[in-house]
Order: sequence, then C-alpha cells, then structure tokens
Amino acid sequence: MTNKKIMEDGSGKKYIEVQVNREFIRLTMVPKDQAGYGEDSIRIQTKEENGHLRQGPEIPLSLLGDFAKGIFTLIT
Repeated sequence: MTNKKIMEDGSGKKYIEVQVNREFIRLTMVPKDQAGYGEDSIRIQTKEENGHLRQGPEIPLSLLGDFAKGIFTLIT
C-alpha cells in the first residue's frame, strides 16, 4: 500500500489512497448517517493524475466479505 496514513477529506471523512500506476484508488469511510444504507460503508473513488476524483460505488461494511470473495474468485 502506497500510503498507510489515514487522512481526512474536506468533510471530515477518513480515507486512505493506494497508488495504481499514475492514479490513486481512494477508500473513504462513510458513516451510516451519510451513506444511505443504514450502516457504515466504504466509498471507492479514482483520483486522476490532475487530482480530479471520479465517484465510485459505496459498499456497505456488511457486504465487504462478499466483495473480497468476488475479487478472490476472479484471481484464482
């Protein structure tokens, strides 16, 4: 992981960034009162070279196991 430091965005949400080639994948913790799922979630975004963030999906924490299992299934 490129940056293990937990940072805060402009709205106070905690995030980390992982470098992939010349872009970064940003993983942001979204509290349940802002996520719309009734539970905390992880937002996945791509940060382009110019700093522009492209919005991605939010995954409720209760589905992270299924998400990880899907990735594992694809790579094995």
